[in-house]
Amino acid sequence: MKLDDSRYRVVENYHMSFNSRVDLVEDQLTGKRYISKSIDLNKSTPVLIHQLKTEIHILSLLNDVHVPQLSDVILSHDSMSLIETKIDGIRLDQIQNRWTVLRYRKRWALELMHLLETLHQFGFLYIDVKKENLIVSKNHLFLIDFNACIPIHSVQACMASPSNEAPELKTKSRKEVYTDIYALGSLMTSFYHFGFLKIWIRKCMRVTPQKRYPSISRTRFSYLMFLYVQRILMICVFIFLSVFWIFQNSLAYEGTLMEKYREEIMEITGTRQEKTQIVLHDWIVKGKLKKGSFDDNQTAKYFLNQALLTRNVEVIRYIVQNIPKSIVKEIYVPYQMARMISSPDKPMSQKQILKLLRAIEKEKDLLTRVDNLQLFEEILLEKERVLSTENVQYLSTIHHRWTNQQMKENQEIFLKLACTHGEYCLYLETRGFKKQTLPDNYIEMFKEDQTFKKIMKMME
Repeated sequence: MKLDDSRYRVVENYHMSFNSRVDLVEDQLTGKRYISKSIDLNKSTPVLIHQLKTEIHILSLLNDVHVPQLSDVILSHDSMSLIETKIDGIRLDQIQNRWTVLRYRKRWALELMHLLETLHQFGFLYIDVKKENLIVSKNHLFLIDFNACIPIHSVQACMASPSNEAPELKTKSRKEVYTDIYALGSLMTSFYHFGFLKIWIRKCMRVTPQKRYPSISRTRFSYLMFLYVQRILMICVFIFLSVFWIFQNSLAYEGTLMEKYREEIMEITGTRQEKTQIVLHDWIVKGKLKKGSFDDNQTAKYFLNQALLTRNVEVIRYIVQNIPKSIVKEIYVPYQMARMISSPDKPMSQKQILKLLRAIEKEKDLLTRVDNLQLFEEILLEKERVLSTENVQYLSTIHHRWTNQQMKENQEIFLKLACTHGEYCLYLETRGFKKQTLPDNYIEMFKEDQTFKKIMKMME
């Protein structure tokens, strides 16, 4: 999956997976720098291909200085790339100066509403409104990454992030402009922590879509009205909040380490993985997590699982290095998987991997067992680790032991496990293993899922 080297030179890679990549490229004819988004047509699912085509289509429609401009599209027999202008600035989630947010939040809210309204006029929903997709440049807001967009009235959305997603995105109901209004309100909760505008936010975030504002124009009008009333009541609100803050601090609760961690997680926005990485990194830097923090197996296992969720090698390595050897046996499974991620120079032997697989299989709780097996195979894929023939057979045996009743009651997590296992089977074939087969109950249970069907087709 390469760009046309005669025209675009890769300057820096931002992201790469087995079927897609995002790069900073330089046009060798003009010297200008752009963002390149590419997918491998042979490895990508139909959904991923469709969403890239949708992003190309939307960028060709939009003519606004606050969104990237489509510069070029490159299509070959095995790849597709879009070239768009680079928005220079800082991501909204990376702004640390609270006073900057307070000063410009009204401008940013109105600019975002304008962009969403323009997109709606072209018949599309953005559905992925989150801070990571918003760039602040010269104190103005820019919207990027239109790959999750869907047409208005669509019944399915595949690429929305869970951070600000509306409840209806998890169902097969038709998606209307209410969906973006919910995400807008959810984003605004980080702009307005208190005050009269919380009423406006609650209206945007009603669970029933029809109870939200019917359009962006009505949402904007109501926002400005609430803002005006809030200014009138500013003095009263300030006095009330001052008293409330004093009262809250007088009753400050000193909970356990895990309780304090959970409280801090609840106070920030973002996906579960993003929030975990932010708080863990902050705690490590500030010295809140040290060697003595992991003396009991419950605390050690909790923070080790949190570290695994981040996939951050440095965070995982720090936790692993500070866990006492005396409790390693009690948290054997997460500890060994953490070692697989954080110690690439000391890979586990095939014998150790077999021992880990047996430990995963002995886990009493079904959901924990499935989650651990899912994580184990994800790590194998990320590290491009090839198991021995014996271990591959044992892994396959574990997958064949699930009962139809277990899978039927937990379809979502088993679908994710089945897809990951299928991807690893495909990877093994590229490393000389004979063609792998998936369990019959996986095939019967998930034969209608598009991602699973794509994997099955590649395994034929």
